[in-house]
This record gives sequence, C-alpha cells and structure tokens, in this order.
Amino acid sequence: MKRRILITTIVTITLLLFLVPPVLSQPNAEDLTITILYDNYQFQEDMLSGWGFSCLVEGTGETILFDIASNAVITNMEKLGIDLEIVDVVVFSHIHPDHTDGAMAFWQQNSNVTVYIPASWPESVRNVIQNSVMKCIETHDPVEVCDGVYLTEDLPSIAGGGSATVFGIFATIAQTREQALAIKTAKGLVIITGCAHPGIVEIVKRVKEITSEDNIYLLIGGFHLLDKGTQQIKEIINDLNNENVKKVSATHCTGDSAIALFKEEYGDDFIPTGVGKEIIIEAAFPISSVYPQDKLTTTWGLVKFK
Repeated sequence: MKRRILITTIVTITLLLFLVPPVLSQPNAEDLTITILYDNYQFQEDMLSGWGFSCLVEGTGETILFDIASNAVITNMEKLGIDLEIVDVVVFSHIHPDHTDGAMAFWQQNSNVTVYIPASWPESVRNVIQNSVMKCIETHDPVEVCDGVYLTEDLPSIAGGGSATVFGIFATIAQTREQALAIKTAKGLVIITGCAHPGIVEIVKRVKEITSEDNIYLLIGGFHLLDKGTQQIKEIINDLNNENVKKVSATHCTGDSAIALFKEEYGDDFIPTGVGKEIIIEAAFPISSVYPQDKLTTTWGLVKFK
C-alpha cells in the first residue's frame, strides 16, 4: 500500500513538472535615457555651455557617448554624477571641432572605448585615434553598433570642405560628410544627429531604409537650419511630418527661428533641450517573450502534497 502511494506521488510530481507552466521572473523593461552633456543652450544653469553638441545614450547594449564637443563635457559629466568609465562606445557624427574638441581630454581618463568615425576622415587624424583608444572603426557602410543601434554610412552633404585642427592635427577636409545614430525602440526609432549637414530629411529617409522602420518616435540634435528662410524651414517641417516624425528636440545649429517654428508646429511633442537635460523614454526595450529559452529566469512553483 505504501509502495503504491509512493509511486503515485512520484508520477504526480513528474507530470506536474512537465504540465504546470513555470512562474517566470521577468525583468523590468529598460528605459532609454539621453542626457545632453554639451550644447549652446542651457537647461541647467550650473552646466558649462558653448557652441557644440554632445549627448550620452544609456539603456542600450553599450553606453554611447555621441560627439565630444569640448573639455567641458567631462566637467558636466562630473557635475551630473556620471562616471566617465561607464562609456563603452564613442561616436563622432563629423569632423568639425565643435563635435570633437573634448576627445583627447576624455580619452586620458577613459581610453577603453570603441570609437566610430566616418570613413572620410584623414588618415593622420585616424592614426591619432588608433593610438589613443582601444579600437577605432570607420563607417564605410551602415553598421549595427549593438543590438538595435545603428550608424548610417558616411553620408555626403552639400556643405563644402575647408580645414580644421582636429586632435592637434591640421586637416584638410574635402567635403563635410556625416553619420547619424539610430536606435530601435518599442515606440519607434530614435534618431540623433550632430549637425545634419547631409540634410535632416535626407538623414531620416536613409535611417528608415537602413532599419526598415517607418515610425520615428524622436528626432534629436542639430538640424543645421541657420541659413534657411522661414518658408524653407516650414517645408522641411512638413516633410518630417510626412516621414512620421512624432517628436522633435531641435538644438545646437538648428537656429532660434527654426526652433521656434518646430515648437509651434509640434506643440507638446516638441521637447526643449539644453545642457543637463535628461530625456527618458520609458519601457523603450520591453521583454516581449515569456519562454525559458529566451534566457529569462525560470522558477518552478512549490507543489505541496498532503
């Protein structure tokens, strides 16, 4: 009798283990956080500001520093309580000093980074980077930096060339070429631009081609509309609306007049920004699956027998 009960109990437990679904411990969805570290507009009065743009991207597989406009980026990170060593990747949108001037000072404190530069950068400048950091990658073609995070290729622009001192090297620039950063989120794409020299509408269109995504949740950065008239700016805003750009945070070289027009058109979907601004996109990277094979923690419920 006792043996029969024991066998029945073992069989019952075995069946429950296979038939009763496990209780899955699902981690909270990740937020995407973009912190403006340098800009010619201030959000927090105690932050250092000036002509240029830099921002920190957190919540993706790698923590990304987009452009390093000035040595003040380091000071502002310290003021915000951000450890420089959390940065895994540095992305430069283009070669202009107002997006690169703080790099050498940053690398003195954190050289354990992978740096992405447009392929058009001069070899002399590229050599300085290669001797300063862990790894330097040129973006000849679109590249996925980490899961769901993309860089466009080295896009051409109508802006002419010139010369500039970059990382202590006097460099001749044939043409101002630029790359943009795009992040896939549950709410749509987030696109970050430095100055959008190739054209802000053209960048949006190219990102959509690269990612095969149509919805742009947020477009942020410099749009380089300082030299555009009111009618031209309105046409660009209309084009961005047609490209399904839901929210806009225009800054840096966009220009005061253009920023005012974006604010008028987008209303509550216009996000004012400046140094010290933290933009949080909640649940940007939710866990969509609840199966053990998707690397979630599995906990079997305790089954009691009387």
